[in-house]
Amino acid sequence: MKQRVVNTVLIAVLAVNLYVGTRNYLNSAEETGRQDMSSQLEKYVRVLEVVRRHYVDECKVGYNELVEGALQG
Repeated sequence: MKQRVVNTVLIAVLAVNLYVGTRNYLNSAEETGRQDMSSQLEKYVRVLEVVRRHYVDECKVGYNELVEGALQG
């Protein structure tokens, strides 16, 4: 009887450990994905700004048109 209680407690502790570990891993992976997406968006904005400054006639193409064209391309 005592061995059964010990085994039950051990299984419960292992299950909780597995649950917490999985949650931590998934949260970490999600945060990494957000950081990656954020860095990609920052890069997009920098490139768009360089193109706007050096290659686009602002009298002919507005910023909204430039963004739309970049998204379509």
